[in-house]
Amino acid sequence: MKMISCIVVLSLALALSFASSPDALTDTEKTAFVSAHNDVRAAVGVKTLLVWNNTLSSFAETHASKCEFKHSSSKYGENIFASWPANYDHKSVALDSLKSWASEKKLVDFNDWKCIATGACGHYSQVIWNNTKAVGCAIAHCPKVSNLVVCEYWPSGNLLPQKPY
Repeated sequence: MKMISCIVVLSLALALSFASSPDALTDTEKTAFVSAHNDVRAAVGVKTLLVWNNTLSSFAETHASKCEFKHSSSKYGENIFASWPANYDHKSVALDSLKSWASEKKLVDFNDWKCIATGACGHYSQVIWNNTKAVGCAIAHCPKVSNLVVCEYWPSGNLLPQKPY
């Protein structure tokens, strides 16, 4: 019986080593996410300011805790970002994620609002989507993707053929 208990404990410990509990974000870190989003939005004239939403943040935490660099089947809009090496300065990670998503602007054909060639620009368009009003994000530190950022948006954007603003 003791042998079975040891195996169960070791299996549980091994499973937990491949998942991560997202770190709780401080108010300062939440503000960094919201401000960075709103800065990108203001740069193109989007006047709707995003606010932090704890329900979205909780959903983002659940997805980030899986440590999988892939989109969930979220009913919300969603952006994901991964970076290396591990960085526990969450304000810095928040700014890096927004910088990455905003860099997709150069891939947009603004006349038809589509991505140029095969470039991805959906992260950028979700950030600037005019009708989106709330965001909630999470950061997990994972074995394969040191810093995993997940942001959820409500209402979601990227509702083609609509333009973001």
